[in-house]
Amino acid sequence: MRGQRGFTLIEVLLAITILSVVAGMLYRSLTLSGEMVQHVELSAEQYRSGRLVLTRMSDQLMSTWYQKDDATARFEGQRIFTADRWAADTLTFSSMSGIVPDEGPASYRVDLSYRMQDGILYMREEGELRRSLEFPVAEGLAGFQLEYLDRQSADGPGNWVPDWTAQNGPPEAVRVTLMFPAGADSEDLNEETELLTLASVIPVPVGGG
Repeated sequence: MRGQRGFTLIEVLLAITILSVVAGMLYRSLTLSGEMVQHVELSAEQYRSGRLVLTRMSDQLMSTWYQKDDATARFEGQRIFTADRWAADTLTFSSMSGIVPDEGPASYRVDLSYRMQDGILYMREEGELRRSLEFPVAEGLAGFQLEYLDRQSADGPGNWVPDWTAQNGPPEAVRVTLMFPAGADSEDLNEETELLTLASVIPVPVGGG
């Protein structure tokens, strides 16, 4: 029919260009949304994992076992840094938080150790009633920092120190700090990494004894 014409090549190319731009914007929007969901999910998992570790350590430290005349009683903490200068402290102490199933005692003495390696926090348990075990309790960590509150003196309140030895007896309290790269993988750490920090001050009932 006269008066009708098709699209010109320029019009077709223009339509394709506009469609490509819109499709790119939609793809980018969906990608960002997916990344945001992953970020939120990872942050939630880091928070849950961190709270479980702090709860576990709280139970164990509040059951610290110590006697002055027992040379086997342990409470030793050391400040250590990774090659990237992130805290990766270690802690070993005696506790009455060991649990034996079935007909065993409700609790028994164990020596517990915490250490961080390659972003993984490990706990080791050594006791007379079961074989020694070491297993991961948290993954994806940027840092694991411990500080110890020494006992009060006539000069005033105690101070927070980065290291502790059994010769001093247990401290009054332990401040545990877990550092996660907020919503990111621990392999991507750098000086500008935003951290999700979870901390707890845990009293040691026999501290100063």
